[in-house]
Amino acid sequence: MSKGMGHREQISVDNATINDSCIEIMKETFSLSKRLSCGGKLFHVRCCAHILNIMVQHGLKQVKTIVQDVHRTIDYLNGSNIRLKKFAELAQQFNLKERRLVLESKTRWNSTYDMIVFPRLALEDREYAIFPTFEDWGKHEKLVEILEVFYKATMIISGSEYPTSNLFLGEVRRVKKLLDSKSESSDEFVREMVKNMKQRFDKYWGECNLLMCIAVVLDPQIKMPTVEITLLKMYSADVARKNVH
Repeated sequence: MSKGMGHREQISVDNATINDSCIEIMKETFSLSKRLSCGGKLFHVRCCAHILNIMVQHGLKQVKTIVQDVHRTIDYLNGSNIRLKKFAELAQQFNLKERRLVLESKTRWNSTYDMIVFPRLALEDREYAIFPTFEDWGKHEKLVEILEVFYKATMIISGSEYPTSNLFLGEVRRVKKLLDSKSESSDEFVREMVKNMKQRFDKYWGECNLLMCIAVVLDPQIKMPTVEITLLKMYSADVARKNVH
């Protein structure tokens, strides 16, 4: 999907390899006619929501078995009105927020977040033999804590009733802060889960995204000081100063 900026000099795409090849050809062609601003640094921008999705999908691979158990649990409950009624009674008994038992959509990772924040199922049902262990529920809680940041970021940058481009940089910084802190966790499960996430972050956002910074500067309520502070929190002092300059 292309979006106009100035003289139509910016294009936003997902991370498909064929897109990278096409972009390089287009960039070289436009560069010959000197029609690209800033040496083409603003021409190719990866879809922010798509990158967040990629990072989450790689993190979920670490807990694939656990998530599958929850899938089977929801299938089991949805297979009988009696079971659903029992589940509702338990939820009411423990004053838990009522939620629909909806299975994960393969194309929307945030439905996984919605799915696994269900209360621990302490069902009084002898036929129910899929119940995750206490250890698995503990992993669920750690996963939810991580997914919550991605979920909120995705909802904010996907908004349709307000400008979003000025919000991208702040949300990316929050994701990086989360990944940096969790990558140093004393919990091996957490470290392994965010390892691939962090690798994907570094691949796509390891270098400063100037377009995100420009959007922040153009916001009269934020302006340049926020860019300076944010970049110093995301990159080394030398890299931050260079990009601010």
